[in-house]
Amino acid sequence: MMTFYFLHTIHPSSALGFNLINIGPQDQNVHVKTYADAYISLQGIQVTNDERGSNLQQRAGKAVYTHLLHLWDKASGNLTNFTTYFVFVIDSTSSSFFADGLAFFLAPEGANLTVGGAMGLPIDPDPRNITATSSFFAVEFDTFQNSWDPQDINPVTHGGININSLTSNATAVWYNDIPHGIENEAWINYDSGSKNLTVIFTGSRNNTRVEGSLHLLVDLSYLPEWVEFGFSASTGTGFEKNNVKSWQFNSSLQIDENPGSPPPSLPGKKRRKKNKWALAVGLTGGLCSSVGVIGFGLWKKRRGKEELYGRRKVLEAVDLRLCEQFEEQEMEQLMVVGLWCAHPDHNLRPSIRQAIQVLNFEAPLPNCQ
Repeated sequence: MMTFYFLHTIHPSSALGFNLINIGPQDQNVHVKTYADAYISLQGIQVTNDERGSNLQQRAGKAVYTHLLHLWDKASGNLTNFTTYFVFVIDSTSSSFFADGLAFFLAPEGANLTVGGAMGLPIDPDPRNITATSSFFAVEFDTFQNSWDPQDINPVTHGGININSLTSNATAVWYNDIPHGIENEAWINYDSGSKNLTVIFTGSRNNTRVEGSLHLLVDLSYLPEWVEFGFSASTGTGFEKNNVKSWQFNSSLQIDENPGSPPPSLPGKKRRKKNKWALAVGLTGGLCSSVGVIGFGLWKKRRGKEELYGRRKVLEAVDLRLCEQFEEQEMEQLMVVGLWCAHPDHNLRPSIRQAIQVLNFEAPLPNCQ
């Protein structure tokens, strides 16, 4: 009996992925939780209040995804890979005086947030101290030059990578048009194997879109195994809107086959749905170019017995141990989607979205012959 090659080639993994294209009130507490001054409007996440007023100085907020990120696996010591993309606007509503900035961060669950130059990050609120009250990692878009910021850059607005401190470990000039609230984009990629973190961001200079980048080697295992992640921002003596309009995130972590005590999760179909997402991400990624082709080759060697692909008999090729995690129809879907993802013609392979739609019974099974 042929084993389900794909699942036996892939090590058990913990994956998290979502794509919030137009963030709105419908995402409140479903995909995004907000704290302090943050809230969600029709324009997206307002990490700080979006209306100018005398009472809007010295404010802070944060918005995090509703589920924690499994950053590293205690049993194996493996770190996750992750990539995120978001569209954001920092808008001073025509004022040339604004503060203080926006950050994407990873931190322990429930970490405090601090106003002013801290950009909502967990920093000691004593203005004479810039040390962290808990560990954190952040990519900042800093709009105000404080004493700990680079003093030799122009403009003073900059991007930075921060580890447990407001003093950045890497910085780059960030050209922008904050008085006019120009949209910006940011891509962050972390390769756990090389420990390389890369940030690419857009800005505006003389009404022209420009790009900047940051790079840093960092071992993120200094953070807790499970972390909250999202955005924080603050205002100081100056005002600005800090708005995240869309957000995409994907992670993949190779975990030990016998995990110790992961956080509680719902049983049954919801757990299986998470497994399906992990499989879809893995199968539609780089995996397809290697193990997928091999798996398809093994299948094609049995093409003489086409009854296996007769929809109902495809289950004969499934390892019986999968019965403990998946129902019969789900196993059939996994098998066929695996073949689909490994099709020799890359133009006929599915996107992650297409694979997930089939795995969630939202689209019919494809014809892989």
